[in-house]
Amino acid sequence: MSRITIVCALLVSAIIGCVIGSEDTGTARAQATAICDCPGDGFGLGTYEHPNTTAPSNWTMSIGWNANSSGNPIVAGEPVLYDTWESNWLTPAGERWMERHWQYRGADGTTFRRPLTMIIDRTNHKPQLHIAGKFVVSDATHGTTRINVIDAPAGQASIMLMGNPSNATPIRCDNNGSACIQQRGASGSTVHVVNVDALDRVIVGGAGAQGIRFSSANKPVVTSWEDLAAALDVMGLVDYQP
Repeated sequence: MSRITIVCALLVSAIIGCVIGSEDTGTARAQATAICDCPGDGFGLGTYEHPNTTAPSNWTMSIGWNANSSGNPIVAGEPVLYDTWESNWLTPAGERWMERHWQYRGADGTTFRRPLTMIIDRTNHKPQLHIAGKFVVSDATHGTTRINVIDAPAGQASIMLMGNPSNATPIRCDNNGSACIQQRGASGSTVHVVNVDALDRVIVGGAGAQGIRFSSANKPVVTSWEDLAAALDVMGLVDYQP
């Protein structure tokens, strides 16, 4: 019997066990917990029961490189890369989520990463998708980068570049007349920071803005275009003649 036939037979057996098993007792599911932990070829597949603080349990299935039924390494000292499905995780806030994660554990046994997570709330059915790390969208041949979201130092937002980093446009808005950059104001309202109008003029400080201020307390506070022109004149950037 070939390896493929054996694996398929194990999968069918596990699926049948899960279908006929009892949701309350989990007997058949427990029997299917160790479907295939295969140190010989490096891949593992299995289900595992993670008890919640309140029943029912969160049954999971993991499949991937060097991953056993619970997602831990089959062979110590070897990285783990696996796909895991969670049926009923009870969150600290009391919500019950169904989840899917792409997960990685380093060979050091302590490094843990989740590059991709999908969540659906069992109650309100709202989906979430979380991407961790660098996110790149390229063309079909991977020759041209379309979007490149680059990791930033801890505590800072990521930087999104349109195109390859060497010749990228950091921010591009394909609209005219409406605000290109917006930010939440201190009062909770939306402040329009900058946009280009129908005459291709750059509008700085649109709706909601209370003025423009330079970063240092020793620099002037700008509340009008005249103030801005005067400040730029002091810096030698324009010749302002009121």
